[in-house]
Amino acid sequence: AGQTATVTATATYSDGTTATVASTWSSSDTAVATVSSSGTVTAVAAGSATITGANEGQSGSVGITVPLAVTNLEVCCFTTLTPGQTTTVTATATYSNGTTATVTPTWISSNTYSVTVTSEGVVTAITTASFFGEDVGVVGASYTGIRANYGGQTHQINMKVIPCDGCRDW
Repeated sequence: AGQTATVTATATYSDGTTATVASTWSSSDTAVATVSSSGTVTAVAAGSATITGANEGQSGSVGITVPLAVTNLEVCCFTTLTPGQTTTVTATATYSNGTTATVTPTWISSNTYSVTVTSEGVVTAITTASFFGEDVGVVGASYTGIRANYGGQTHQINMKVIPCDGCRDW
């Protein structure tokens, strides 16, 4: 709710020319979206509405959908990885009506030298680290944040990377 967009009306004349024209605007459901005299559409609540513009006896309409707002985002699941191992993280959005759904957010690793993450949520622990171009291996345990962004919400979990399978956790 509160987001805006602008609609315009384009008239096509009998000679084939077109021009943007002033219109009288209306919304089929002002509980979902309102429209100003200048064509600014404002989202009010989730749902669907039809925005109609009229000029000189002609009219045209466009359907709009106002999506539910995302009120919370959760990322699952924290794990410990050794170099070369992968896992898949998932994100669940909670919407303003209380429903939840698994979503595909934008994934970001806070340290791509330690852990990478694909757009599908596949997390991979890096096998070696480098320092000014020199391979220094993986030294000690480290934590890297995996952040998900979706619908204006952000959530982060930390992935723990230990130097090798069976090594003690420093």
